[in-house]
Order: sequence, then structure tokens, then C-alpha cells
Amino acid sequence: GNSDKITFKTMSHLALANLQVGLRKNAIQLYKRMLQVQTTNCCEHHIEVARVLVKMCLVYMEEHDFDGATESIYRLYECQQKNKDPGLAEEFRYLSSIGKGVEKKLKKFKQPVPPSFEAVQKPS
Repeated sequence: GNSDKITFKTMSHLALANLQVGLRKNAIQLYKRMLQVQTTNCCEHHIEVARVLVKMCLVYMEEHDFDGATESIYRLYECQQKNKDPGLAEEFRYLSSIGKGVEKKLKKFKQPVPPSFEAVQKPS
């Protein structure tokens, strides 16, 4: 209920505060916990899950944790593909555009982008 929303918002602010002082690993741990909470309370493909995945992906890239970034993007695309709410289509397009930008950076760092990305991205 409402206390879950407050807890989630607090964790989000705490993660941001950690990022602002350079504690990216702490922020990632908070994002992982937020992801756990959201997948338990909502579902695996909820828009809130996608939002957290984008944040995680960007922090992973700052940490040069390419595996973490790759996994986050893949899960983001999965969320987009499986969430059929037309009211969220625009936000999912925006979040996916961030994912595509990260993909370009991965390629620039000579990191493999799994072929399954392309398969997941294509609208069915």
C-alpha cells in the first residue's frame, strides 16, 4: 500500500544520494533491493521495474560493469515487450531509447551485445 510507496521513494532518494557522493556500489545495492520489492509487489514487467532497470544500467555503465549493464538492458526490453498497456507505450519507448544509447556505448567499449537483444527489441 502507501507505506510501500514511501519505502520505495525513500530507497530511490537514498540511492540518488549515494550516487551524488560517488558511492555507486551502494546505489546499485539499493536498486537491486528496489527491483526485488517491485517484482514481488507488482510483476516482473511493471513500468516501475523498467524505471529501476534503466537507473541500474546507467550506474553499471559508470562502473564499467558491462555485464550488469547488458543484463539490465535485456530485462528492460523484456519488460517493454511483455507490457501491453498502451498508456505506457510512450514511456517504454523513451526508456528503450536510453537502452539503445547504452548499447552503442557497449559497442564502443568493444563489449559484445547479445544477439538476443535484437530478437527481444523487435515488436511481435
